[in-house]
Amino acid sequence: NSPGTNTIVETIIPDLDEETYSFVIKSYDVTGNESVPVEVFASSYGDFFQSRISNRNLSNFIQNGNSLEIYFGDADISLGAVATEVRYTNISDETAVVRIEASETMVNLLDYKSEAEFSTVFLPEENCLDEFYSEWTTVE
Repeated sequence: NSPGTNTIVETIIPDLDEETYSFVIKSYDVTGNESVPVEVFASSYGDFFQSRISNRNLSNFIQNGNSLEIYFGDADISLGAVATEVRYTNISDETAVVRIEASETMVNLLDYKSEAEFSTVFLPEENCLDEFYSEWTTVE
């Protein structure tokens, strides 16, 4: 790089065990001088985290023609619930997905035909690369 330019280097380290890691980051200038090291912490999530999450509760649902209102219980934000996705077949016979924030407790599908199901979406940390989905639950 030219002097005075910044370069962002990103890398993904594959196949890490599910735990917290400490990384020491250093940079070098064009003449090989080393920066002050910075220690950062990061966590890897996988099967163990997946086994701990569960879907939010279905409180009630009301169908009126092609409208389906679905009411949910509170999402488990302590484990990082960020959203709920509802998947269903719409009146055009297409699979549709609607996503609501974890703080929302109701969704109204105005083009509902059949087969509604939902899953709670988790993000264990704000900057986590992957979202985790609970098992899909049928609205019935």
